[in-house]
Amino acid sequence: GKGKGMGYMGIYLDRGASHIIIENNLVYRIQGRCFNRNQASNSIVRNNIFASSYGTICAPGALMVDDIPCSLSFVRNILYLLKESKQGTSAFLSSLADAAKLDMFNFNRNCYWQANKGDLLFSKYDKLTWEAWRSAGMDATSIVADPLFKDPENGDFTLKPGSPAVEKLGFKPFDLSSAGPRNRESKNFSSP
Repeated sequence: GKGKGMGYMGIYLDRGASHIIIENNLVYRIQGRCFNRNQASNSIVRNNIFASSYGTICAPGALMVDDIPCSLSFVRNILYLLKESKQGTSAFLSSLADAAKLDMFNFNRNCYWQANKGDLLFSKYDKLTWEAWRSAGMDATSIVADPLFKDPENGDFTLKPGSPAVEKLGFKPFDLSSAGPRNRESKNFSSP
């Protein structure tokens, strides 16, 4: 039921998933994390837009499972905290699990922005600031900047000309016209 378990996730990689590439997705208006990785190995998450007002946007997951490294490459994404928060303090990441082994994470060329302009809390449960995250070697080439969406509060995540995500980080805009819920009869819905 609502309020129990992990809630709703936009994109979820569970244990056993490996060598998965997640790219060119728009995930927003969900009641859980936009991206959640739970012990999946060798994942690449690139060129996505993750926007949320429900707590945290991303859960990078475990670094090791049964002595097997669970590397994660998280590059050229836009993480956007909307103005309204439904779960108190919002942050970009949930927790880092094992900060001593961050060398298995590659976070770079990402654009982070918090629309309410409050204090930027990078990791919710670790109370990690942006500065502390960067001093750990993460996101050395990333920026905190408004990506210049047309109207994010109303679901329009089209990037305006001059977006720093495009110009400084190489984010590649993708077709957003089919983003959103679809019914099974729609031509845009595919099922196994």
